Amino acid sequence: MAESVVFIMPWTSLDNIYPDFRGTTASGPILLATILKQAGFKVRLIYEHIYGRPVDKRDLDADWLCLSLKTCMAPRGYEIAKMYREARPNGKIVAGGMHATFMTEEVLQHVDYIITGEAENAIVDLMKNPGKDRVIQGGIIEDLDSLPFPDMSLLEGQKINPSRIMITSRGCPRQCWFCAPAAMFGQFRAVSAERVLEEIDQFDYRKIVFLEDDFACDRKRVNAIVDGFLKRDRGIIWECQVTAGVDKDEELVKRMARSGCQFVYMGFEALTPESLKQVGKRQKIEDIVHSIRVFHENGISILAFLVLGWDTDTVESIRYTIDFCMKNRIERVHPGIVTPHPGTRLREKLVAEGRVFSNDWSLYDGRHVVFRPANMTPAQLQLSMLESWSALTSVGAIARDAISLPYETVMRKIGFMRRPPTMRRLGWRIMARECVQKWRKKDQEYIAGLPE
Repeated sequence: MAESVVFIMPWTSLDNIYPDFRGTTASGPILLATILKQAGFKVRLIYEHIYGRPVDKRDLDADWLCLSLKTCMAPRGYEIAKMYREARPNGKIVAGGMHATFMTEEVLQHVDYIITGEAENAIVDLMKNPGKDRVIQGGIIEDLDSLPFPDMSLLEGQKINPSRIMITSRGCPRQCWFCAPAAMFGQFRAVSAERVLEEIDQFDYRKIVFLEDDFACDRKRVNAIVDGFLKRDRGIIWECQVTAGVDKDEELVKRMARSGCQFVYMGFEALTPESLKQVGKRQKIEDIVHSIRVFHENGISILAFLVLGWDTDTVESIRYTIDFCMKNRIERVHPGIVTPHPGTRLREKLVAEGRVFSNDWSLYDGRHVVFRPANMTPAQLQLSMLESWSALTSVGAIARDAISLPYETVMRKIGFMRRPPTMRRLGWRIMARECVQKWRKKDQEYIAGLPE
C-alpha cells in the first residue's frame, strides 16, 4: 500500500494588505507534492492561509508530515509538528525551506529529517529509504526545465483564482547581503522561455504574476516570453518583479505593456543616497526616477518595496522616502523593516555587534523591529513604519485620488494621458487603510515593550 504524505505550509496571523496574495502559493511544496504523487505516494497539500481554518489533528492522518518553513512561520510549524506527534506517534516528519536550511539544529528538535536547500532531487529517495542521516543536503537544480509542471489540483481549500503565481527562476545575480532567498538559492538559473509558455498554454492562464527576484535579468529570455504573449494575443494580463535598469531598454518596456504587463514590483529598498550606498544598490536616485517615468509613460503601474531602518536612516529620512513615493505617484508602496534573517550577512553583522534583541521568529515578518537601529530607538523605527503606512493610506491621499478621477477619465478618452489609471492606486489605498488600522491596535503592547 502506498505511503501517505501531508504537506503543510504554516501561516501566521499577520493581516495581509494584499488580499490577492493571501492565496499566493509558494512553488516549492507544490512541486515536491507533485513529484511524490508521480512516484506513487498518496499526497495531500495544505497551505494554511488558503485552507479556511487552522490545521488540526484531523488533517494530520498520514505516514509522513512535510513542513515548509519560512522563518516567521517556524513557531507555527513547531506547533503543527507537536500535534502530529500526538496524532501519529510512529509517523515521520521532514522539514525544508529557508529556516530549516539555516537553523538546522533548532529545527531538528522538532522533526526527524531536514532537507536543506532544494529538495526535488532528494525527497523521493528519503521517503522510500529513510536512513540514519537526519540532515540531507539538497542539490542545486541546474536544469529547471526538468521539473514537472505543478499539479495545482493537489492544493486543498483553493477557490477559483484567476491569478497564477509563477516562479520561473531561482537565485539572483546580485546576491544582496540582506536577502535570505539569495543565500538559499545562490546564483541565477531559469526555466526556458519555451517551457514557461508551454505551461501557460497547457493550463490556459489568463492572469499571471511572475513572483521571482528579477524576472527581466535575462533579457533574451524575457524578450522571448514577451514575444510569445504578443503572438498568442489572448488578452493575458501579467505582472512581474524587476529591478531598476530594465527601464533603460525602453523598447522592451513598450513591448511588455503591449503584451499585457500592468504592474511591475520593484525593490527600491532605500531612497536616499546614503542608504542606497549602505544597501549596496548600484542605482542612483535619478536612475529610480527614470524607472518610474518610463514605466508610467507606458501605462505600467509600480509596486515599490522599501526597507526602513538601515544604519544611515533617520526618522527624517524615512519621512523623505515616503514623500518621494507620493510625489512620484507610485501606485503601491510597501514599507517594511530591516529584518536580520538567518543565513544572511546582515544577521551575522548585527549579531556580532550585539544589536539583535529578539529571536522570536514570529516577529521576523518585515513588520516588527527585532534589532537596535543606529540612529533611532526601536520604538521610533516601529512608529515610523506605521506612520509611513498611515501617510500612504490617509483620508487626504484617498480624497486626492478620488477627486482626480473625473478629469483623468476625460483625458484618457481623448488620448492625452498615458500614465497608469489612478484607480489602481485608489483601490489599494482604501483596502490597505483597514489593515493599517488593525496593525496600530495590535502593535500597541509590542511597542510599549520595546527596549530603549
